[in-house]
Amino acid sequence: RKLIHELAGHRGRVLDVAITRDGTLIVSASADATGRIWNAATGVFVAPLLGHTNYVRKVDFSPDGLAVVTASDDGTARTWSLAGRRFATLAGHDGPVVDARFSPDSYSVLTGGADGTVRLWEAGTRPQLVAAELVAPEPAGTVATSDGATATAGGDVVRLERDDGTSAEL
Repeated sequence: RKLIHELAGHRGRVLDVAITRDGTLIVSASADATGRIWNAATGVFVAPLLGHTNYVRKVDFSPDGLAVVTASDDGTARTWSLAGRRFATLAGHDGPVVDARFSPDSYSVLTGGADGTVRLWEAGTRPQLVAAELVAPEPAGTVATSDGATATAGGDVVRLERDDGTSAEL
């Protein structure tokens, strides 16, 4: 497999990565309390996701490709524009938020906390808690994309592998 790009810039371990459905953008999460958006074709840094005060554990693009969500050990999830502007802070978990994902229609965000709750939020600029339910969270380290690529996060490296044999370490 051929390395496409090495994306450097985080000051801590990379904990998660996601790629847009069309494969144009990558977002990474780090122990340095930031997320970063990258251009997948060029490897160029696009925007920082700044504001969390502890590890950013999970990242996800909205299915419509217009927003990002981050989950952090600071007890919040946040939604962002692709330019790095914060849309909303989703606060309410008692402890770290270990996962956050957009709904298929991009209008809601689902968060899972170390407090044993799952919360469903409206994804707008003024988030409202829709529902909460007890569950045992279990974060994953691998994301499969709709185009067959697989992104795996672990340790200090994120590896992106595509079906055509190309790959990248982030």
